[in-house]
Amino acid sequence: MASPAAAGGDKSSPPTAPTASASPSAAASTPAAPETADSLYNQGNEAYDKGDLQLAYELYTGAFKLRRSYDIARNLGLVELKLGRYKAASQHFEYSLSLYPSNRAETKKQVIDWLDQARKNLGMVKLVVDPFSAKCSIAGENVGDREREAGVYTDPGDVRVECGGVSGYRDVRRVVTVEKGATANVALTLPAQTPGGGTGPVDVTPGGSRMTLVWVGSAVAAVSIGVGAVTGILSIVKASESDSLLADLKAKSGRTYPCTPVAESGCETLLASRKEQDAFGNIAFWTLLAGGLTGAGTAAFWFVTRPGEASPPPKTAVIPAVSPTGAGIVIQGSF
Repeated sequence: MASPAAAGGDKSSPPTAPTASASPSAAASTPAAPETADSLYNQGNEAYDKGDLQLAYELYTGAFKLRRSYDIARNLGLVELKLGRYKAASQHFEYSLSLYPSNRAETKKQVIDWLDQARKNLGMVKLVVDPFSAKCSIAGENVGDREREAGVYTDPGDVRVECGGVSGYRDVRRVVTVEKGATANVALTLPAQTPGGGTGPVDVTPGGSRMTLVWVGSAVAAVSIGVGAVTGILSIVKASESDSLLADLKAKSGRTYPCTPVAESGCETLLASRKEQDAFGNIAFWTLLAGGLTGAGTAAFWFVTRPGEASPPPKTAVIPAVSPTGAGIVIQGSF
């Protein structure tokens, strides 16, 4: 694969070679010079060219710790994008773009495209808190006032949101489920401290984790359908056994109904087999029905409670209407 340096159009100069050579004995006693940002960056490019993304990630990370430049951040973000570390990739792309040279418009556009790819695999949390002066964190990272209201990109899944640090108010925390490509709008209100009301943070997660309920519902549906399938197969097997027993009894007795009015030997076995067949059939029917209803209910719950942009407020309009035959009003609206 082409190196990210080539993709971005930039190459750092390699470290300058020493001008004087040392004797073998001196070289053996002299400790190796520490790695520089340039050397780690170039080694990262070589690892990327060989397809060793994990090694390239480690080398670019080391280079970025030594020099936080736009090109190192860009290449580190690209490797993180390919490794599926979308949040870290988006952060490094954002940092790279904040420092990108104005004379590299074409390569800058490529970084913008990579940033867009990373964000498509993330979710967003928009947070409004009262009192406004509260300090907040999303997924363990502190966020500023403007940042939290504009929206913070985060990995999909259950995300912890915490706000507090206001005198006279208790801290609050909430777990919100963030879907890939969706926005979760969160509004938190810090409760006032009251005498004897406790001082610890208040968990305001509504009904616990949404995804926990989804997983439990999915598991119950899967188990029910599995039991239904197994008992359905057993019912079919018992039906086959019963048919074989009935055929044998007909052959021995020479009658179409060998168990009535006089029961032949073996009718009790046939009756027991039929009862087992019916029992397995009933279990299969009801467990499959329960599994299907549970699965459908879980799917409906997942879609209905899926976080997203808040719905627009209802709008109505009253329009007078006059015609040759009368007058009235027309009410139009969106809800």
